[in-house]
Amino acid sequence: MKQSFLQIEDITKVYDKRITALSGVSFQVDRGQVVGLVGPNGSGKSTLIKILLGLVNADKGQVYIHHEKPGEDNSRKVSAVLEYETLFPFFTARENLKITALTKDLPKEEIDRVLKFAGLDKRKGKVKKFSLGMRRRLMIAAALMGDPELIIMDEPTNGLDQIAIGEVKTLIRKLADSGITVIVASHALHDVEKICSHVGFLLNGELKAYKPMDSYITQYETLDNAFHHYASKITQTP
Repeated sequence: MKQSFLQIEDITKVYDKRITALSGVSFQVDRGQVVGLVGPNGSGKSTLIKILLGLVNADKGQVYIHHEKPGEDNSRKVSAVLEYETLFPFFTARENLKITALTKDLPKEEIDRVLKFAGLDKRKGKVKKFSLGMRRRLMIAAALMGDPELIIMDEPTNGLDQIAIGEVKTLIRKLADSGITVIVASHALHDVEKICSHVGFLLNGELKAYKPMDSYITQYETLDNAFHHYASKITQTP
């Protein structure tokens, strides 16, 4: 039987023996898909991201990235774009990426490749003068160094104007078209609807739904309507 690129099997994580961050979360992702993880603060999105990155161990269950567990000689296969900015504002885009290349022991040719991919190869000047959208694209370029197979993005459109959001959406689609699998954790349901091929709803640490985007739209018209349908079931529980 064909195995998916990313397999998340019955993941459970409990903090301090009493706070259940994740409970029995399971889903599969094929190569080149863009998957949205949607849920309010405290729903378990951040914990799942940490597990996927190999920063936290699950108490139960397992994650397999191309048949390997996170951290098992596959550190270059997985990369992340975090919500908080990790750039050096007084350096240029190229200088920022030189630091990334050094930390990952990568050739300088990687810098040219990812700058061109992100549409920043002609951009001069220090990062402090970049727009928010340009800085977010530079963060994606940094995550792309080393040719990862999976990129995890935490709130990639947060704080951006509509033009910059469009640029980030285009870049994410470009990543998927090149065969890179992308997981987007976000509160921005409208943006997720336009970006993702599949979406999972995390509520109180449980995966309440995981479907192709088309299925949600066919049944509920918008992703927002679908999310509120599942969230209302939680709030109505005695």
